Parts: sequence; C-alpha cells; structure tokens
Amino acid sequence: MKAHSIFSWGSTDAILEGSLLASKAEGIYIYDHTGKKYIDWGSGAVCSNLGHTVPKEVVEAVEKQLKTVAFVYGDSAYTEIRAKLTGLLGAITPGDINGFYFASGGAEAIEVAIRMARKYTNRTKIMSR
Repeated sequence: MKAHSIFSWGSTDAILEGSLLASKAEGIYIYDHTGKKYIDWGSGAVCSNLGHTVPKEVVEAVEKQLKTVAFVYGDSAYTEIRAKLTGLLGAITPGDINGFYFASGGAEAIEVAIRMARKYTNRTKIMSR
C-alpha cells in the first residue's frame, strides 16, 4: 500500500518511512492501525481546522449543502451560501474592500493576488524575486 504513495510536503521516502496508517480520528487525536494515539499536529493544514470531531451543526450544514449543490467551480458559478459569506465579509472588512476569492491552494492564491493587484492598481507589470 505505501509503495504507491507520493507525498507533497517533503521527501517522499523520508515521510513514507515515518508515516502511520491512520485508522480512526477523534478531536485532536489520530490513531494508527494498532490503536496507538497521536496528537494530529497537521489536522489544521488544508481543511480540518475543526479537528476530527466535527460539531453536529457543522455536519448538518455540510450535509444540507451537499444535498443542494455539492460543488461549483469558483469561476463558473456561485452558490447562495457563498454569496451570503462574501456579503458578511464585505460588511466587516475595513474601507472599500468588497471583493473576495476563495482559493483552493497556494498557486491559485498567488495567481488571484496578481489579478487583484492589477485590477485595483491598473498596473500590469509584476516584480518578483
């Protein structure tokens, strides 16, 4: 099973050597296939910032959204909940900040930051290092 895994945040061989086979998770803990308990220091990375024991209200909200519209790509459509969230963000952010983009990763976030900078400054050249 491990022989076919590739990891993105470091040397695959080194990570693979020390990786565990996760079989269960609760709260801040993750358990390997032998039942050994570990603090899951990586659960906040990417998407699990609520830990592994997700509150009932969040599960219900996710379930409702999955039954309504499971996914739309950000450049092709928007959902009622996305419109509501961007409206709330616009109400609490300072000044005239009123445009929001929800990136799915770092490269996409950088591309959008460049687009936003070009739009709001009317400049087209980008310097980077």
